[in-house]
Amino acid sequence: RSEVVTGVQTCALPICVEKVVTGATLGDFLMAPARGFVNAVDVCLFVTVLGGFLGIVNKTDSLNTGIKVLVKRLGGNELVLIPILMFLFAILGSTYGFCEETVGFYALLAATMMAAGYDSLTGAMMILLGAGVGCLGSTVNPFATGIASSALTDMGIQVDQAVIIGLGVVLLIASYLVAVLFTLRYAKRVKADPDRKSTRLNSSHNLRS
Repeated sequence: RSEVVTGVQTCALPICVEKVVTGATLGDFLMAPARGFVNAVDVCLFVTVLGGFLGIVNKTDSLNTGIKVLVKRLGGNELVLIPILMFLFAILGSTYGFCEETVGFYALLAATMMAAGYDSLTGAMMILLGAGVGCLGSTVNPFATGIASSALTDMGIQVDQAVIIGLGVVLLIASYLVAVLFTLRYAKRVKADPDRKSTRLNSSHNLRS
């Protein structure tokens, strides 16, 4: 068995410390996945629980059904849906990175907003910006703050979860307000000027032709 030994000298005035770095053996390579799970068991369990929750939501179609019921009850006042649904997507994005899972909602909300007199881009903005600002202001998102906190802990750096969650909440609220105001302004302009919607549809039709 051959090992690569490299001498590394770290100088931090006025003390110099010499460290010896050895190459990984075959046993270290094979055990690396298991040791990785052991070192990040808290993140692994969190992802497992959230994965089960997401599986139940998708299996029961509860989120999709809830949005349909909300749209039906707010008939004629779909503008209220923008801050409500964007808040829902933002919370889901902040807690467990709900972003790629939103693909199935684009067709539903695009059709709903077009039927209400808006355009498909309004529905897309509700989902994309809502989930986007949620991921941006991650609080307990295991794929963002969870992995980052675990990496810092492994390096010996103490992590204050209260500070991370607090900063995430501030960033979430600030970016959510900006995104909602931007989307509402755009939706009102489309509603007030139907030619914008028809022009967009005609341009899309010409591109397809």
